[in-house]
Amino acid sequence: MELIDDWIGNERVASKPAAAVPPATAQAFHAALKGFDPQPLSLHCYEDVGYPWMQISFEFLISPDVALRVAQLLAAVPGAGSVYFNSLRPRAVYFLVEPGFEPPPDLPATRYGVALGDMQRSWS
Repeated sequence: MELIDDWIGNERVASKPAAAVPPATAQAFHAALKGFDPQPLSLHCYEDVGYPWMQISFEFLISPDVALRVAQLLAAVPGAGSVYFNSLRPRAVYFLVEPGFEPPPDLPATRYGVALGDMQRSWS
């Protein structure tokens, strides 16, 4: 699985700097997805509208169940902080994470994504 890490050098990672657990990195999210079935083609970590984002792409069409299982893996990464579901595409799923820096972006994360618990309840 390819890792495209546009977070490098920006230190825009998922948990607050004062947290007891070091903040999650693109490499930590990448490692969490190794062994996932179906195997992703790529993890692209980038920034937009003041938030760190992740695009996980696949070779084949994916279902909401795959997106939910990916979300659960990402949220379980130590230091991940809050992970929000943004969108499901035929071969990709998008998430954003709370940035680990101040000041926060102008708009709350809920403007761009849905908390994973809400996502799970709506798809169950």
